[in-house]
Amino acid sequence: MPPSPTVPGGPRISRRAALAGAALAGVLAVFGCGQDDPASKPAASSGDQRLTHLAPAERKTAPDISGETLKAHYQWVMRIGGAMMIATGLLMITGVWSDLISQMQSWTAGHTVGI
Repeated sequence: MPPSPTVPGGPRISRRAALAGAALAGVLAVFGCGQDDPASKPAASSGDQRLTHLAPAERKTAPDISGETLKAHYQWVMRIGGAMMIATGLLMITGVWSDLISQMQSWTAGHTVGI
């Protein structure tokens, strides 16, 4: 079996964890999307729907989020992500996840993604 992908200095990610993450992403993509026809609704659900164009000189630079900032907190990000995966798995096993997703879908029933 080939070695799992790694981040320098970080723990190895098992194939099972990668598959579980991919499965979770698939479930969220399937159940998190609405059934409405996007063509029948406006692209934005609130606001004045105006686009603002800023010249390059007027734009602020994006903050640097790479390098030492992420490396310093890598283990905490992995721990919190792992805890969230375990919690989501427990919610799915007990059936609470389905109830939560149904509730969230009812909140967004009248909205569509404007992509």
